[in-house]
Amino acid sequence: MPSNIDHDALLAQANSLLSKKDFTKEDSAKVTALLELADRTGPRAMQLRRAKTEQAALEVGIRTQENSAAATVEADFRSYLTSGRDGVPIERRAQAFSTDNLGGYLVPASFREELEVALRAYDGLFEAAVQWQSQTGSAIAVPILNDTASTANIIAENALISEQDITVFDSLTFGKTPKWDSGIVLASIELVTDSYFPLATFLAQAFAVRFARGIGASLVSTLIAGADIGATTASPSAVAASELLDLMSSLDNAYWPNASWCMAKSTLISLLKLGMVSDAAGQAVTMWTTGPLRLFDKPIYICPSMDAIGATKKPITFGDHSKLLRREVANSLRVQTLVERYATNLQVGYTALWRVDAGLLKASPGSPAVSQSPVQLLQCHS
Repeated sequence: MPSNIDHDALLAQANSLLSKKDFTKEDSAKVTALLELADRTGPRAMQLRRAKTEQAALEVGIRTQENSAAATVEADFRSYLTSGRDGVPIERRAQAFSTDNLGGYLVPASFREELEVALRAYDGLFEAAVQWQSQTGSAIAVPILNDTASTANIIAENALISEQDITVFDSLTFGKTPKWDSGIVLASIELVTDSYFPLATFLAQAFAVRFARGIGASLVSTLIAGADIGATTASPSAVAASELLDLMSSLDNAYWPNASWCMAKSTLISLLKLGMVSDAAGQAVTMWTTGPLRLFDKPIYICPSMDAIGATKKPITFGDHSKLLRREVANSLRVQTLVERYATNLQVGYTALWRVDAGLLKASPGSPAVSQSPVQLLQCHS
């Protein structure tokens, strides 16, 4: 498919011909053809071409991430939430419902976005981790570049370039992506049929909290299992400023630019009481402070699933949390409407299914790329 580079190259060719001193009719025809081709390969033309392609895919029953925001998809989803499968026109049911063992309605883009916003609001680790969509949920290996030791060198004129160890790649192996079930959310018939109530938004927020509690705990388990212990507290029930500095010092310089903190709310409050947290402007925190908080000028993410301060616990992590990879299977977020099951109670049940996994991009022990973890742990004394 033509790119912006092709577009610019065509314009450059046309400009070159126009600059010729002996400009001919043949050159004029070439310039006209180049400009017409540039118009067809420009950014706007490419956008229109992609839009037409996605619309054509939708019309023949192919649901993709790009056409999931189509008006018909949004309208069918609202009908499905109120009336179940019968609320979706027969001619569009094949593209709306999954044919694999997950079942359920393939949610539209707006619902997916509302769920993601709610997830990140509830658990900061969803914000800090990098999101990656795989086309399937089968086992796969993701390459890791962890070159924290090699350096560039000055070489003399006409000298040979010396060989260095370039085997700095390792891999993170994902198994088959598990399926998460939100559990059933019940809503009354009155609530469901009230046209002024944003039912989809309500469900997205309800599912997000449940997913955050389950998937969030799994993210923390993966993070803790892969991270190294960078510092240990002297007390089993308190954290000193010097110990936080020791934790920061344990992190390799390669991960310092994107470093951040992750901790539970209770741990943050303990640090606030000690006066160790500042706001974005570097001022001491008071009860009136607004905006993102920082600790030693590094951002803080609040994660409810992290340990509280206590003997042998690991309540704080510091490092590049973007090295935590959150894998999601494309088009795996589904919603099921259970109309008949709760009809006698004048209720409608809803459940969401989602295939999500996580891994920390840390080289395995003994590999050529081995180095310390991109995330370091603070462990409390026993």
